[in-house]
Amino acid sequence: MDVSAHREWMYSRVLPDGVGLKNTFYEGVEIFILHACQLDQFKNEGTIRCPCLICDCLNNEIPDEVRDHLYKKGFRTNYFYWTSHGEEIPALVPLTQPPPSVFGQNGCRENLTSYEQMVMDVAGLSFSPKDEQSMEETPNQETQAFYDLLAASQSSLFEGCSSHSELSASLELLTIKAEHNLCQEAYNKIVKFCRRTWPPDNCMPPNYYRTKKMVERLGLNYEKN
Repeated sequence: MDVSAHREWMYSRVLPDGVGLKNTFYEGVEIFILHACQLDQFKNEGTIRCPCLICDCLNNEIPDEVRDHLYKKGFRTNYFYWTSHGEEIPALVPLTQPPPSVFGQNGCRENLTSYEQMVMDVAGLSFSPKDEQSMEETPNQETQAFYDLLAASQSSLFEGCSSHSELSASLELLTIKAEHNLCQEAYNKIVKFCRRTWPPDNCMPPNYYRTKKMVERLGLNYEKN
């Protein structure tokens, strides 16, 4: 799967009427910030390279400044691979597509959130239509992990919540943990408080360990602190 297809949100920033930014762009920026906060530069210096159109990865800024720059100016040109933020351009871009039923009848992606697209990024590397199982079959471990992650990106955090899914809320809290260098105990206390104050049917993972195990499927790794 061409990486430009699943990071198309990077260059689709402004709403059609020209007023305000798209939710997929806000979501995507949070995914980028979370990724950048795992790099040694942020852990050592508290800054990340700003990939906005003006800074062009030449200036180091705190995460809030990077957000502000990206909201106002957008990303540098053709930065689908985050090469200044630890990624490498593969010698051969994977071409395997996830099951057509995941995208819809016409293979359309524009209605997917950035978090759903993020799951598709992972699926595209190892999941193909021939892996889709019939309803009578029990999915293998790899297939079930994909379905679980997709469900986490689609399910509301709790009934009536339209702003966050299980996956988006987890990633946002992990971003806060990384930005402020919170220990696991502090993170767990925040999650415990949130779960107590939210409706009982909320699906927030109960602690850091469970959250970490979920996002590791996306290729995001977190060091213990």
